[in-house]
Amino acid sequence: MSFSTGISLVIVFVFGMLFGIVVLDIICDRMGWPPIGQRVHAWARANVWFSAVFLLTLWTLLAHFLLNPVR
Repeated sequence: MSFSTGISLVIVFVFGMLFGIVVLDIICDRMGWPPIGQRVHAWARANVWFSAVFLLTLWTLLAHFLLNPVR
């Protein structure tokens, strides 16, 4: 697989996930349920340590992605 194909797949994946979240948010709005953002916020408040470890993991992955040179 070439670099451009891999990047294209990552872009499609990211926009697919965002599209899925938007669809779920619209469904929650139509059904009168709390939106996705409010649910995530409540979960993060209830699970402070787990959300901190999750964010640390995301930051580590982001640093690994951005600080490694492309060869």
